[in-house]
Amino acid sequence: MIWLLMVYLILPIPLVELDTRPVVHIPKDLSDFMTKTAFNCMIKLQTSSIMVKRFFEFQLPDNEASKKFLYCVSYETYLADEDGHMSEALLRLFDGSEHAEEVQKVFESCNKIKTKSPVRTIFEVANCFYKNSPVVLGPDLVRY
Repeated sequence: MIWLLMVYLILPIPLVELDTRPVVHIPKDLSDFMTKTAFNCMIKLQTSSIMVKRFFEFQLPDNEASKKFLYCVSYETYLADEDGHMSEALLRLFDGSEHAEEVQKVFESCNKIKTKSPVRTIFEVANCFYKNSPVVLGPDLVRY
């Protein structure tokens, strides 16, 4: 058993499948705004800084703190409305993408989800969108 643990620690073997979907880059000004908002939500909700990292990797666990954090950032950046549904502003990020039409269909389908609270709704809607979208959102490529 210890031998297997040592092999795992020594060899860089990926345990999760890498996401190979195309990336649509978030404009730098929105990315900066999202980062600032994420830190403000972290302070407001008194969550750990790991929550910010998990948000940008879309690796939020299914717990109340994560749901409140996602709602805070999504609502404060105008990417979700007060009911917890994705706003049309999110769709504009995909303008010009060859996958815009497919994204629109996923957006409409996932936005039909409704739960008892806006916090739970945005969590379910965002997970649906992330799992079913033909592309993923990523930071703008900045060259120095």
